[in-house]
Amino acid sequence: ATATALVFFHRFYAKHSFGKHDRFEVAVACILLAAKTEEAPRKVVAVLSECHKLRSRAMRMSRENGNSPASSSTSPVPPTVLEPKSEEFNKLKERVLLLERVVLHTIGFELSVDHPYKFIVDRIKSMIQRKQIEFIDNDVATYSPNPNTNNKGKSSSSSNNSSSNSKNNNSAASNTASQSVRDRLMNEVVQYAMSFANDSFQTSLCIQFPADRISKACVFLGGQVAKTTADWPTVLEIADDIEGFASICVQLLDLVSEKKGKMNENNKAAFRVMRNELEKLRVANSKRSAANNNKIEAASQKSRNPRPPPTSSSSSRQASPKRQRTNATVKK
Repeated sequence: ATATALVFFHRFYAKHSFGKHDRFEVAVACILLAAKTEEAPRKVVAVLSECHKLRSRAMRMSRENGNSPASSSTSPVPPTVLEPKSEEFNKLKERVLLLERVVLHTIGFELSVDHPYKFIVDRIKSMIQRKQIEFIDNDVATYSPNPNTNNKGKSSSSSNNSSSNSKNNNSAASNTASQSVRDRLMNEVVQYAMSFANDSFQTSLCIQFPADRISKACVFLGGQVAKTTADWPTVLEIADDIEGFASICVQLLDLVSEKKGKMNENNKAAFRVMRNELEKLRVANSKRSAANNNKIEAASQKSRNPRPPPTSSSSSRQASPKRQRTNATVKK
C-alpha cells in the first residue's frame, strides 16, 4: 500500500502544483486511497492521527537541527496529538476526503498499479536456476576430504565400501555447498535489488518507466553491489533500450549518493565500478547500432541502384543470328 500511495502521489503532482495543494494532506489522501485499492482499508481517524504525529515530530526535529526554512521557523509547531473531536481535526478530515476525490479524478481512476518487486524476485530466481549469474570471487565451499592412506591391513571389500561411502559423502557435501551458495546469492541480490526499488519511489521513475524496466535496473545494481557477474544485456534483455536502462540506473545512483552524503572509499569504488559497467554497455550498444545502420544503408543502396539493363550492342549481337536464319529461309 505504501508503494501504491507513492505512485498516486507522483501522478498527482505531475499535473498539479505544490503551491496549490498541501503535500501533507495530499499524502494522507493517497494513503487512504491506496489502502482501499490494496484491500487493506484503514479508518480515517487512525490514519489522520498517525500522520499528524509524524508531521509534528518531523517539524520539531527539523527546527531543533536548524534545517527548517525561514518561513516555517516562526510558525508554531502543531501539537503531537490531535483530538478526534476537535474542530481542527474535523476540518482536516473534510479537506483530506475532498482531496481523495481530486486524486481519483487526477489519476483517471487508474487504480491498478504494478510494482518492481514481483518482477525482481521472479527474474533473479530464473537467473539463478539457469546459472546465468554467479559471484565474481567464486567463493563456493568445496569439500575435499583427506584420503586415508593407512588401508593396507584392510580387505578389498572394506576398501571398496569406504571408497563408495566417501564418494557419496563428497557428492552430498558438494550438493549442500552449491545449494548454500545459491541461497546466499538469492538472498543478497534480492535484498540489494529491493533496496534500490524502495529508493526508486523517492524519484519520479514510477511515472517515467514501466515497473518491469525499473526492476531490470534494480537487479543490475543489486548484482553489482553483491559483486556478481553475468551477461547483463542478454540476461536482462536490454540490448534494444540501453539508453533508458542507463537513465534509470544513473537516477538511482545519484539518489543513493546524495542520501549517503560523505561516502567512504569502498562505496566510492563500488559506484565507480557501476558507472564503468554502464559506460561499457553504452559503448557496446552504440557499436552494435552503428553496425546495424551500416547494414541497413548498404541494403538501401542496393535497392536504389538495381542491376543495369543489357546494352544495345549486346542485344544486336544476340538478335543478328535470328536475322541470318530468317534471311536463309527466304533465299530457300
